Amino acid sequence: FVDIPETLTPLTTLKEEEFERILGTIHIEGDYKSQRNIALLHLMWGTGIGVEEIVNLEGKDVMPGKQNIIVVGGEYSTRTIPLEDRTAEALNNYQEYCSLRPKVDIGPNTPYFRSRKDGIKRLSSRRTRTIVMELGERVGILNLNPRTIRNSFASRKLSEGSSLEEVAYLLG
Repeated sequence: FVDIPETLTPLTTLKEEEFERILGTIHIEGDYKSQRNIALLHLMWGTGIGVEEIVNLEGKDVMPGKQNIIVVGGEYSTRTIPLEDRTAEALNNYQEYCSLRPKVDIGPNTPYFRSRKDGIKRLSSRRTRTIVMELGERVGILNLNPRTIRNSFASRKLSEGSSLEEVAYLLG
């Protein structure tokens, strides 16, 4: 018998239906935030990369039409992450939207996700967490956070037959 400290919280994951419900709350009205948030959620769900890695992505890391992205993790950690078709499509749609608007066009050395449509500020980790939490609240999921989506990715990959080593590599 192992005594589990009360401070630990159980691992939580999202079901695919819950993820779809969250996506369904984002109205595609041609505005920057909607396009960004759809791409952001798909990237989290389809790759499992962490928030810091997401907010540090630049245009050169996500090439249009490619089926992978380059993720720079720790000081010496760079890895290539394959994209699921839906994730690649969401990222391509986002990049196409941005390419038609000079203020948010994604150049090789510009932030991939920005906080505002004026294209000035890189999306912060804090704002990313807030976006995820607010989207979860829209469908009645309280305290949803990027870690839950990351856990969901890992759980899904393992249940699909990926090895622990493969999942560990993808998560960084």
